[in-house]
Amino acid sequence: MSTPNSTVLTFLMKTVLKYSAYSLLFYSTATLSFDTNELAQNTTWQKLLHLKKDGHSLIKSASFFLSDHTQFSPANELNATIAAFQREPSSQCQFPARAKWLRSQGVPLPKAPACVAFDEWKNEGDWNSISLVFASGYMSNPASLYGHMLLKIGSQSARNILLDRSVNYGAIVPEDENGLVYIARGLFGGYQAGFSDQRFFHHHHNYSADELRDLWEYKLNLTPDEVEFITKHLWELLNAQFDYYFADENCAFHIAQLIELVLDKPLTADLPPWVIPVTIFDRLNQAKHQDNSLVSAIHYIPSTSSEFYNLYEKLSPELRSLAIHLYHHQKDFNNEKYQQLPTEQKVILLEVLMSFVQLQLTLERDEKRNSEFKRVLLKERIKLPAGISKAKSLLAITPSDKAPHLATKPSKVSLAIQSQPDSEYTARFGFRLTYFDSLSPDTARVKFSNLEMLDVELALADNDIDIYKFDVLDLESFNPSYAKGFDNQNWAWRLRLGYEKQQAYCNDCAFVGLNTAAGYAHLLNASSITFALATIETFSINNNYYLSPGIEIGLLSRLNNSFAFRTSISKNTHHAAHVKLELANRLSPQSDVRIGWDYAETSRLSLQFNYYWD
Repeated sequence: MSTPNSTVLTFLMKTVLKYSAYSLLFYSTATLSFDTNELAQNTTWQKLLHLKKDGHSLIKSASFFLSDHTQFSPANELNATIAAFQREPSSQCQFPARAKWLRSQGVPLPKAPACVAFDEWKNEGDWNSISLVFASGYMSNPASLYGHMLLKIGSQSARNILLDRSVNYGAIVPEDENGLVYIARGLFGGYQAGFSDQRFFHHHHNYSADELRDLWEYKLNLTPDEVEFITKHLWELLNAQFDYYFADENCAFHIAQLIELVLDKPLTADLPPWVIPVTIFDRLNQAKHQDNSLVSAIHYIPSTSSEFYNLYEKLSPELRSLAIHLYHHQKDFNNEKYQQLPTEQKVILLEVLMSFVQLQLTLERDEKRNSEFKRVLLKERIKLPAGISKAKSLLAITPSDKAPHLATKPSKVSLAIQSQPDSEYTARFGFRLTYFDSLSPDTARVKFSNLEMLDVELALADNDIDIYKFDVLDLESFNPSYAKGFDNQNWAWRLRLGYEKQQAYCNDCAFVGLNTAAGYAHLLNASSITFALATIETFSINNNYYLSPGIEIGLLSRLNNSFAFRTSISKNTHHAAHVKLELANRLSPQSDVRIGWDYAETSRLSLQFNYYWD
């Protein structure tokens, strides 16, 4: 007869033997099916840890690592991960991508409990497709001059994309940060950064509506299993922090690395020391995945301003005139011309007016008046039938042929020869870090604008080499009214910091320091503008320095996608009138040739070949 104590003892012995057997079986299976040293060198494991070439991780958060952060190595982290998953199965909920990958490599792991937080997050939408989204440049924010990249996780169905989940990567910046401090810390690594996720309508509103930036969505050709793997790794990253560097370790770099988790050939391989979103989109469009194009479709999402201008361009001259009249006489819908319009044309007219009013409200212009007119337009629209097929086709946004992968490459090398009386210079060699000038095609960038950084030219002079130009920054933006009669905000500005020889005046004349300008731009047609600017620049003559106010008037035109020209005449208080003309002819997506002529005290003629690359 057994006693209570012997029964308890027997139960404990059986339990110990049972779990010892399980442990022995688990250990034996593990040692037979996988080699931790080999797995630690696997590229996918190293991608999950975001390893740099020096073996350290880009991630700075200690909570992202299960091994001792001070003794980090891929092998140590792998062993610590397997041990944690075996010891505490719920830890797989923190690292679901690691768990998924380890199982795929034959590592036996105990079943994870229900991961409530992850499941609730993932079940907020049908996540079976991944897209990368490009937002065009925004001239009012230094961090957004080059455009921005987002990741979007959505459904393969045609449901409203605004409900999809979108993922952003950005610096964690204090509110009201000084602009110069922001630029300096962004360039030299003064901020932490991380991933965040929101519904896509938040980013759509911010970029497309508030900042008036066009968006392009590149849908990727990935399997459901690959989408799941990326999604699970994204969950692992949402609380991780990185160092932020505006030039290289930025949104384009880190979001591209997310996609690289399932790619054989990385998008970020062999990049120069700087990473620009258009470069990643160019590589994305060329990439292959499982013998197919990685990009399955490109979808253009116009900004609020692009929507209006697209509609406005489709109006006949008569309808444009009537639309302008109704905007300025908001209670005149009993107007005979309006009342006699066919129903379809009334719908089109009201949609154009509604689009313009929404644009004005976005820009916070005359909010009371435009809000009242919006109500008037809604009342008029209610009077008309809901579905007008012909009007819908006319109002459809024209697909853009200016997707970012079609843009000119951002970096440039150049060779120029020049002819000038009494000049010691005969040839110039140039390098520009980024990005485009006003004669470049306006694909995926702000039209009639200039954004160049670190633009250097060296001149050959009697077998000697001299610095001819050294621009740190050259920003220029012309913003003419694209809808005459509606919008009259024809402003223009320039900010240039650098140095350039001004040989048209004298061999010892130079722009040095700062050139700023503000003024007026007028649209002649869809591809040409005239401009007038008040300027202030620092100018050097024979090593004497002057602050010279002046004026400049000019013409900028792009006749087609291959040919553009710019001409101007300027005058300031310390030199004679300066006439300039530059013609650009695009030879290929990666090259163009330019002819330049300028005249002040003497004339100069130059021929320059530019090669663009990334």
